Amino acid sequence: MQLKKGSKVKFLNDVGGGRVIEIINAKMVKIETFDGFDMPCLIDDLILIEEDASSYNSSSSSNAVKKSSNSNQHQPIAETVPVQKHGDQQLFNCIGGPKDPAGDKIDVILALSPADPVHPTDKAIDLYLINDGNYRALYVISKNGNANMVPIAAGLLEPDTKLRLGEIPQNELPLGLNFNVQLIFFKNSEFALKPVEQFNVSVSAIKLLRPGAYIENDFFDEKAMILLLAGNKIEQETPNPMMIKDAMLTPKPADRSTKPVKSTPALEEIDLHIEELIDSHANLSAGEILEIQLARFTTVLDGAIKHKTSNVVFIHGVGNGKLKFEVHKLLDTKYKHVKYQDASFKEYGYGATLVIVK
Repeated sequence: MQLKKGSKVKFLNDVGGGRVIEIINAKMVKIETFDGFDMPCLIDDLILIEEDASSYNSSSSSNAVKKSSNSNQHQPIAETVPVQKHGDQQLFNCIGGPKDPAGDKIDVILALSPADPVHPTDKAIDLYLINDGNYRALYVISKNGNANMVPIAAGLLEPDTKLRLGEIPQNELPLGLNFNVQLIFFKNSEFALKPVEQFNVSVSAIKLLRPGAYIENDFFDEKAMILLLAGNKIEQETPNPMMIKDAMLTPKPADRSTKPVKSTPALEEIDLHIEELIDSHANLSAGEILEIQLARFTTVLDGAIKHKTSNVVFIHGVGNGKLKFEVHKLLDTKYKHVKYQDASFKEYGYGATLVIVK
């Protein structure tokens, strides 16, 4: 079987299909599914339905590109590829090509690139995976479904590249985003072994709405939301009671994945979403998460009262209202001497409380 750009295919072991938009190598192609997502696939996992290259636009923006380039141009490759097999198994050569760069840098980023950063949720948002390190990465990205995970993309991401995974439909944005990313790092020459990484990434609906969450960066001409997944300084651990205690008392250090806290002598803004407080919360119960959030709330408010900060905005989100209820309960009991009200609806919706300290 030979595939061309524009070939219509269906999945051998799953429902659905799409059209070929790129020939990756002799064993793999990239297809655009009928649902609108771009994904790499093994040729042996596809069934050719029809050839229709002339009627399909194969200049998709989902091609992997060098991050330092401002265009989507890539090296020309053969328009058709034969399936290569060794016995009954297909050869998947993920260590070919030029020798990978020297160095021990691990830096993988998930990025959200809106069409209009000022009104980010007015249209669908493009989802990118970026490898800014020296290692290759095999990746699997999925999102939360009703009961299980729903696959988005899987494949190989070479060093110093960015890959458009597809777009997030506008109607999914008000629900917030929840992704799972799995990564295996290696090189096509001798390399230091790196641990397999897994990340649960959550972006609240409020953060998606806020233009300030989209920042200037090295990867796009426009502002984008940059979420650091894996880096040499990242260590994923299973939380234990001591870690929870430390998280209660110590603010999370700012990194590339969060919006810097806005602070002036008269106003402080604190985001109480758990992903803004600790790096990993996959193994925490709902009660432990709430305990960390309330500990952060009381620590900040006690400091604001001590240093006579005029106003503090606590972003708690809407959700099921549990965090907001507990915050207001503390304000009505422990902090009776301070006033509070709903923060600006225009900026935060119903998801924040303004505390007036003095």
